[in-house]
Amino acid sequence: DPPVSLSGFEFVNATTVVDRWRTPHALAMADGTICVAACKDIRQTVVLSRNPTTGIWTESEVFDPGAAFTIAESNPCLVELPNGRLLCIFWRQSSAGFNLRTYYSDDSGTTWTPGQKGALSAPILTAAHTPGRLRAAYLNGQICLVGHMLDIVGTHFDEIWQWASNDLGATFNIIGGSSINIQFILHGTLNIDGTSSLRFRGGGNPINGIA
Repeated sequence: DPPVSLSGFEFVNATTVVDRWRTPHALAMADGTICVAACKDIRQTVVLSRNPTTGIWTESEVFDPGAAFTIAESNPCLVELPNGRLLCIFWRQSSAGFNLRTYYSDDSGTTWTPGQKGALSAPILTAAHTPGRLRAAYLNGQICLVGHMLDIVGTHFDEIWQWASNDLGATFNIIGGSSINIQFILHGTLNIDGTSSLRFRGGGNPINGIA
């Protein structure tokens, strides 16, 4: 498509505090609500939601671990289910390593309820990998979750890991991983014509993968 002119940008929060908003993920819901999940102050997982009627933005806390992350961050992502429920999936750091947490919202991101504190059967050991951004997509009763992982022991490659959930985010089972020279996940997973598409950037060039 040719370039188009964009207008109407607005500040959600115009603060210039260093590390205030990190690793954001935006999602437009079916009801018109725009939600943005982010790691705030390298600590809290929050969601800012824009009411489609009033245009007002509201910040809601999803989870506060009580202390700043020391190894990685929560890297939250959002996925909407067909019934309108919104899931926020993010990393939770503990002494054992990193595990996935799932919180859910039935009011378009205004309030959040704990869903699952440990969605992986075993935590990601911090001595072996550092977890990064997450992206998820719902398709045919299953959630596909893709994560950027950094191997800090062997090849020191960036890796793409994939998990699948058959219970709407309560548990995720590992599908596989690939060691490739990537920098970060750019767009995440999208539902396109019955498939799931992942777009990421490697070596400065965008790469598209269909699964």
